[in-house]
Amino acid sequence: MAVDMSRLQRSVLDDAIRRARIAQQNGTNDEAAAAWDNAAKQADNFATNALTEAERKRRRATADELRSLAKKLRTRSRGGATKTPLSSEETSVDEFREAACRLVHRSSVRFQDIAGLEQTTSEIQSAFALSLAKAPVGVHIPKMQNVLFYGPPGCGKTLLAAAVSNGLDATFFSVKVSDLLSRYYGDSPKLVQALYDEARSRGNSVIFLDEFDALANSRSGGDSSADRRLLVSLLTELDGLKEKDGGSRVLTIAATNRPWDLDEAILSRFEKSIYIPLPDVDARRRLLELHLQGHKMNVPEAVLLKQTDGLSGREIAHLCKLMIQTMMNEANPNMVSVAQEGRTAIENYAIQIRPIEQAHLERVRPMIQRRTSDESIELFRHWASDGNL
Repeated sequence: MAVDMSRLQRSVLDDAIRRARIAQQNGTNDEAAAAWDNAAKQADNFATNALTEAERKRRRATADELRSLAKKLRTRSRGGATKTPLSSEETSVDEFREAACRLVHRSSVRFQDIAGLEQTTSEIQSAFALSLAKAPVGVHIPKMQNVLFYGPPGCGKTLLAAAVSNGLDATFFSVKVSDLLSRYYGDSPKLVQALYDEARSRGNSVIFLDEFDALANSRSGGDSSADRRLLVSLLTELDGLKEKDGGSRVLTIAATNRPWDLDEAILSRFEKSIYIPLPDVDARRRLLELHLQGHKMNVPEAVLLKQTDGLSGREIAHLCKLMIQTMMNEANPNMVSVAQEGRTAIENYAIQIRPIEQAHLERVRPMIQRRTSDESIELFRHWASDGNL
């Protein structure tokens, strides 16, 4: 099977691009041109090991763009200029396309790997299957393009989105909207366009927009022009006009903990909203089995289920981790002295384990604070009852 060396080579390419930008800011045109030529060389190497011909062509196009930047700088140098910065338009294609590529994640999560949420996962699988399956000749079947996941934090929205991408054999782009509003402030619309262009170039793709409620402030009267441009850019992409005539398939899954903060102009872009709730008793039982696998438990299941009532999946995972750590600290009291002997001693040490007792649970349970109040749960139910589900 072919092996993609992308991660290492992309790191080398990113470093070369960073050095070229520094040279362009601080050195002469000739020095900057040489740096961009080196970046182009690294882009060529990056293209060589692409797993598909389409990806190879895209990476070679990036290399050509970098060489073009070097050529422009040399032309300016011959004209007598020693240091002339390129315009943002000349550098944005490379910069934002590469930033979009860094958002790609390889998902190995499957629906069967997610504890609980059987009804929710079945609903998601059915919705996407109906959207992608072959329609009868002459019959128009609306394609699902945008889905909104909403619910308390830590309940598996990201995992479900990753499972969707894996189930569709699609490239998974994971984006925090709050990062777009801060890290890329002012340039967010360019990154959004590059993100969707990159997704379309890869065929089937899933774009996961986490913390989508960060866009809520963009609809208020005091928002900035940069935030408004970001919102307009995102809404345009959610409309999916560019996909209608192409062969690519881009699905957008947005996640929010505060769906009521999103106005109708945003919500209207989503064909379906799916509630991801706190784990019920069956889901909590499955989560406990998953996170305590291999450990003997001297804690009644009824006690564990009661103590985890109202906790999110993330909070239950943290509780299990603390119980295991507490047990291991008791079973391995000499770990500090072993650690002081160095790495070889640590690697040769055989960890001792004991059954997890109710005392371990009682000791760590106060450390886990429930983040989702009953009032918040009622807000989700009220929002869904208003016809938003």
